[in-house]
Amino acid sequence: MQMEQKLSSEATDSLYAIAYELYRNGKYDAARHFFHYLALKDPMDRRCLIALAACHQMLKEYKLAIEYYSIAAIQKPEDPYAHWYAAECFHSLGVVKEAFEALESARIVAEKSPEYASLIPQIKMMSDAWRA
Repeated sequence: MQMEQKLSSEATDSLYAIAYELYRNGKYDAARHFFHYLALKDPMDRRCLIALAACHQMLKEYKLAIEYYSIAAIQKPEDPYAHWYAAECFHSLGVVKEAFEALESARIVAEKSPEYASLIPQIKMMSDAWRA
């Protein structure tokens, strides 16, 4: 049995940069493969999980996106963005109750830190728009 080697941080950063560039250029499926590989190599690298979730979201694979956003929310509970993006996915699936619950989670987390204060009005706007 051959032991896999851990990627160097330089190799990881290079692969991430390639994947990010693919994502930026709308090549979500190709980017997804890179981010998936990176997330498997280092499941604690939250940026890869968020990026992987974003790829799935852009590909309209909302259930998978929600799963990855959920893991990212657990890894860093003080960051409201994973909840916010998951709320968008739930709403896209037409799962209104869960969409509002995720949005409320994002608001609660955002209110705990001045760093995320600018997100609170956006959360309110989104909530108001969904209620309309």
